[in-house]
Amino acid sequence: MADTVELIVTKLSKKGEGIAFYQDWEVYIPQVLLGEKLQVELGEPFVQGSARRPGKVVQILEPSVHRVSSYPCSKFGLCGGCQYMHVNYQEQLRVKQADIAQAVNSAVNSAVNNSASSAAKNSAKLVNLSAEDIPMEAVGAQNCRSKSIRYFANDNELGLIQGFYASRSHDLVAIESCCQEVDGFAPCASSLTKLLASKGVKAQDSGAGAIKTESLDPFYVKALQLRKADNELMALLIVTGAIADKHKSALKTWAQEQGLGSFYVGYNNQSGNSLYCEQVELIYGQELLVKNLLGLNYYFGPQTFMQVNYDMTQKLYSEAIEHCYKHKAPENKADEVALDLCCGVGTMTLALAQHFKQVIGVEIVDSAIELAQKNALLNNINNVSFIAADINKVLPSLLNSAQRAKVKAVIADPSRAGLGADCARLIGKIPGPCAVSLIFCSLTALKRDLPILLKAGFTITKVKGFDMFANTNHIETLVCLTKSK
Repeated sequence: MADTVELIVTKLSKKGEGIAFYQDWEVYIPQVLLGEKLQVELGEPFVQGSARRPGKVVQILEPSVHRVSSYPCSKFGLCGGCQYMHVNYQEQLRVKQADIAQAVNSAVNSAVNNSASSAAKNSAKLVNLSAEDIPMEAVGAQNCRSKSIRYFANDNELGLIQGFYASRSHDLVAIESCCQEVDGFAPCASSLTKLLASKGVKAQDSGAGAIKTESLDPFYVKALQLRKADNELMALLIVTGAIADKHKSALKTWAQEQGLGSFYVGYNNQSGNSLYCEQVELIYGQELLVKNLLGLNYYFGPQTFMQVNYDMTQKLYSEAIEHCYKHKAPENKADEVALDLCCGVGTMTLALAQHFKQVIGVEIVDSAIELAQKNALLNNINNVSFIAADINKVLPSLLNSAQRAKVKAVIADPSRAGLGADCARLIGKIPGPCAVSLIFCSLTALKRDLPILLKAGFTITKVKGFDMFANTNHIETLVCLTKSK
């Protein structure tokens, strides 16, 4: 029989779980708040030898004043998609503001304690930021996720099901509708699942190894990716191998009946949850869809990266871009260069172009660069260039001693890994005047990259949070920096 103990939540994890301490254990408890007193059933350690173990709430003995009693989703607590649905929205924002403040304080302290730079010393005034010191752009509404991935599984009673994984597991929770998704996703996913089930299609066993790629009848499915342009939906069904023509015909008919703008099948025969497809096949509709952002039009395809809350993205990118051109020097415009690192399909590159003589976008994904070039033509912008390369390999040449003085702005929206220490050090060598706008989806990356730039002479001018999705722990942090000389 599992041990049941009384605990008080003393902090929150990065995943939004409560953390309490019992003897020598850190106990991770979902759907609880700071300061709550709980009766908790202890689970086994996450891995053998770990000092961390899960806990399950048996009873809330002293609830927080910030707890809410009703939820907009009946699957909360089962599905792992939302972490904060039990918390009122203002407290959700305060928690995120406090997380950002702690990360920035840590970064500034690191820079100040390990540098004689006057700029780093000037940033010392930012130390001990509180949650209230961090401005926050609050999400306007739910139903704002314009891209979603639903996974498939086999249920002994229900047959083929689709939905999202439970927290810390690969156990699928069947989901009909999700309050985070835009309209149209739920009926599309539901009707496709019924079609697949009627054809005898099953999901790939999550424990199976790679599946051979010859034609399978019926085939196996892994996931369904849905995304929305301005008024059209694009669907990508990810399967384990080539499928028979009769199944393609049925899928094409289904896509046409659904009124999809584009429907692809992608092939991934690997075990595990990697969903990248080396090959995608257009089954129905247009090869590319178009999304308008920041007053410009952008093509995107089935595996294109774009931020998925469009309204919040426009606010985030607008402030990042504005910082870059408002803090540049008025002289030497003929030589002004801006860099967009991890540029994707050129979303910020093209928006920066009207403010600089030349903008260079760098992205490691070849297909994204191909679309970025198409997007430049689509918008009649000719003062941009794009490089398909790893930024770690190409940045040394872009910022060599002869070129770096021309760079007056750097903007970047990298993956969760951030820019990395080497890239941050190279950016730090750019002489002033220079403006830098960095977007972090990981505060761990912020705490690593930011001190390097501060020690190199940059000063923080703005830190702001952008709450992408209510009831979740997802947040984007914009850090704006300048160097005067």
